[in-house]
Amino acid sequence: MIALKPGVKLTGLQPQTVLAICIADGVFSRRGIECVVTSGNDGTHKEGSFHYRGLAADFRLKHIVNPEERKRVVAEIRTNCGTLGTQYDVLHEGAGTDNEHLHIEYDAKETA
Repeated sequence: MIALKPGVKLTGLQPQTVLAICIADGVFSRRGIECVVTSGNDGTHKEGSFHYRGLAADFRLKHIVNPEERKRVVAEIRTNCGTLGTQYDVLHEGAGTDNEHLHIEYDAKETA
């Protein structure tokens, strides 16, 4: 089940981001871990962030006590998003800090 951190806004999310949230939820659920979205298109992010266009979401990782399990969860989500193509970036950000989280964005890279 997907939970939202208080204050998270999902209005304006693009379908690609909703799909990524569903993929992440599937991985968390299979492992018996709550899927908590900590940011949609809300909050403060770097200039040009995909969050502001509804193309990114962040997820809580700090509730996964074992750091190795965190890495396995991120790797499995990265693999599952990768089956959709190369447009998804799955990043384990802030490892070992108070701001540690999983970031997924849909980045439709230009092809020549």
